[in-house]
Amino acid sequence: MRKLFYILMISCLLPITSIGQSLVTISNDVSEVFKYKKSTNIEINGERADINVVGADVEEIEIKATITSKNSSKPEAEKDIKTMKVLIEKLGKTIYARNYISIKKDSDKPNSNLKVVFDIKVPFDCAITINNAFGDIQMRNLNGNIKLNTRYSKINLAYFEGQGQIESLLGDVTMHSSYGIYDFKMSRCDLSLDNSAGSFSVNSKYGVVNAAIKPELEKLKVVGVSVDVNLVIEDVTGSYYNLVTKDGKIEIDDALNLDYNMSDEDNVQKLELNKDIDCSTLNIDTQFGSITLNKT
Repeated sequence: MRKLFYILMISCLLPITSIGQSLVTISNDVSEVFKYKKSTNIEINGERADINVVGADVEEIEIKATITSKNSSKPEAEKDIKTMKVLIEKLGKTIYARNYISIKKDSDKPNSNLKVVFDIKVPFDCAITINNAFGDIQMRNLNGNIKLNTRYSKINLAYFEGQGQIESLLGDVTMHSSYGIYDFKMSRCDLSLDNSAGSFSVNSKYGVVNAAIKPELEKLKVVGVSVDVNLVIEDVTGSYYNLVTKDGKIEIDDALNLDYNMSDEDNVQKLELNKDIDCSTLNIDTQFGSITLNKT
């Protein structure tokens, strides 16, 4: 249902093209290169933008923006692409990049499908802030501080070794092969933590949290409302579990061969495992959602 709603919202924002009409695509590129210092940070503000960021062993920040305009009419596409602006500039210690629609007073709104793709290469430890709506975000090979605030944007994070805050409304988030300290604030979207370790704090409303659990996962805290939490476990003895769900249920895979006592009173189920061992900790507290433990 969430995915259908997401698709419908995107569809409502895009111009309608008659079935059977072929689209003409017009594109323009804007690019800048900046020298990097340890104090330099980047702030990106996108609307209908895909943002791709990769960390590398470089001493420069490279930003390329590709603007595309699609329309069944070439003159319309060429006219409308001029309304999509991209600004890339450095002010003090911050490099700013943003895109926006600029229309003269009393002019018609663009009729074309307009899009911007940012391709950005940065040093591994560069600090990055991204605000984006209606576009995907791909980021990898970074160990600096990140801050993401997104709406209707899918987020894919891989090979991270830093810290950050990720906020997402109606846009699924995946973190893969990463280590660090990260806070997630989710609303009406799903979160997947795959092959990742470190410390994670998740506050979620209306969604699913999927996490692969290893002893290297130092901390996982999930507070959820109408959230299902699925834990895939490599070694159930390697972590401390404190699980609570109100008006939900806790389900244990028989393949885990667990001997446990579950408390079930006043529509609240509680399960505590491995209380007396010094290891990674998992605290899951949900309302109106299930907590499932599965064998890898």
